[in-house]
Amino acid sequence: MNRGNVEVPEQDEESLVERLEELQLKLQDMEQSQKVLRRIKHAFKQTLEVKCRGCSKTFKPVIFKAHVLSCQKLLEDPDSF
Repeated sequence: MNRGNVEVPEQDEESLVERLEELQLKLQDMEQSQKVLRRIKHAFKQTLEVKCRGCSKTFKPVIFKAHVLSCQKLLEDPDSF
């Protein structure tokens, strides 16, 4: 393939096309994940209470954000998020 004055071997062009297709699929996946996260964020903001998995205490969503950063049980076991 000829791009102006630069000659691109056909094999390189095929690998570039494959890579571009992979990146486009990855972008679509990321956009879908972003949509899901927006819905979750909206639902979280609309809840009245949130229960911590670490210490089982209940909080208002605004306070819960700060609690997550300081909850000792969550800090000891990060897999409990």
